[in-house]
Amino acid sequence: MILSSMSFDGFTWEFNSKYLTFSHSSSVNSTHYPYGGSKLQDFGKQNCIIGGRGYFVGDNCTDMYNKLRNKFYMSKTGVLTLPGFPPIKAFFNKLILNGEPKPDILEYEFEFIEVDDEYLEVASLNSSPTTDGKNIRKIIPNGETLWDLSYKYGINVDKLIAVNPQIKRPDIPIAGSAVRLS
Repeated sequence: MILSSMSFDGFTWEFNSKYLTFSHSSSVNSTHYPYGGSKLQDFGKQNCIIGGRGYFVGDNCTDMYNKLRNKFYMSKTGVLTLPGFPPIKAFFNKLILNGEPKPDILEYEFEFIEVDDEYLEVASLNSSPTTDGKNIRKIIPNGETLWDLSYKYGINVDKLIAVNPQIKRPDIPIAGSAVRLS
């Protein structure tokens, strides 16, 4: 199996991270009542936290780390692509340089938090009988493709291509475009 390269909002890792962790949890509260037992309240699932650790190696390792650091400061939210997993929208939460830097190797750690689609605009446009009077469109951020939208919204990619004839290839990023979902 050939693994794809990791990427985040236009930054592509030259070498994939050595370790990845996916942390899923729920938010719960336990209330204890005197002489009455206790009650457990489930407040729902928390956003997935994706962590990793790896190395930048070679003569350009410092440059690669600095590019990732700049991405941390400039692009807090973007599409994260990890080998073997579908792309997700993520918030770049943490970047750590570990140990003593050497001329040709840097060890680093990162953390992303999966987020919802609150930054995408939803507009009600012309009526359409297939969407109960609404024609839903999304403004696509940098780096996303029709494949990403297909995964996020559970819509068949062929349907997205059919309702967006202006997009010829589902694997090419379509930043800034208004894309119909139905």
